[in-house]
Amino acid sequence: MANGTGNIDFTNSTLEPTDHVHYSVGMAVFGIILAIWIIFVNGALIIVVLSSKERRNNNFMLHIVNIAVADIFVGILVLPIMADYLLAGSWKLGAEACQFWVITDILMCTVSIIAIVMVSYDRFIYLVWPKFYASGWKQYILGSVMILIPWVVGLGLVLPLWLNGQSMHQESDCLVILNRDFKIVSCFVSFFVPAFFAICLNFSVLLMLCVLRRRWQERRVPSAKRPARQILTVALVSLVFVVMWLPFFVLMMLQALNIDEGIPARMLELSIWLGYLNSGVTPMLWLICCRKKPEKRPDDTMRSMIEDLNDDTEMREIN
Repeated sequence: MANGTGNIDFTNSTLEPTDHVHYSVGMAVFGIILAIWIIFVNGALIIVVLSSKERRNNNFMLHIVNIAVADIFVGILVLPIMADYLLAGSWKLGAEACQFWVITDILMCTVSIIAIVMVSYDRFIYLVWPKFYASGWKQYILGSVMILIPWVVGLGLVLPLWLNGQSMHQESDCLVILNRDFKIVSCFVSFFVPAFFAICLNFSVLLMLCVLRRRWQERRVPSAKRPARQILTVALVSLVFVVMWLPFFVLMMLQALNIDEGIPARMLELSIWLGYLNSGVTPMLWLICCRKKPEKRPDDTMRSMIEDLNDDTEMREIN
């Protein structure tokens, strides 16, 4: 998720070297700190999930890892280059690095939002088709396909950019030139359409959850064994992602349609930073929203919060 979301002349419009040196340095330092935080928190999340065989065999947990992998690439590949760009005051890494940077950014943002759609669909299947979800090999085949889909769609979006985009290195700028139609299509494919499906899926799942809640109460199902915690967490993650990335994509769409006159360049720049920040917020939502016993020792907190997410096996017979 990143400046490559700037599939729409991002670097030219939002990353031009500022006249205010202190502002550039401040934003670069913020970018470095954010990159370190993103790598740390997403890395910790991935390690904790993969360290347990039970969690590795849980489709829901693997969807979380899929999102974390995309986020961690933002911290490793996108933000450090952004910080270098701001500190140097101009692009000094060459045309190929420029193209790689923008394309990586587009890919990570696309993968993140589609992976959120997939985890939302996973919870949808979990509620409406629990017998299928509980059937071993079918569950794993479907889970594997759903994990691969975000990367396939993301690569399908960036390959035309890699092959047809004209990379321009003008001593001070990193800019990949795209035609107007591709800009508009890429905005819809990489954000608006997946965001729409994510919102619709989560709304449907929440409605079903309300209906099933009465059934669980009638059967006296313990609250600890209900999937409400996971479903509400997925809904919150989806909502936060859409809210944090929406300003950037709206501004990008206005730019693609040539109706962005009067919009300050600083606003566009701040909107992309808000999107980057999401990569550090999402893993915390997975953890904080699923905390059950905050009184545990600090060194056990992260692992216990992950374990709280992993209650699928207990729910298979409830529905």
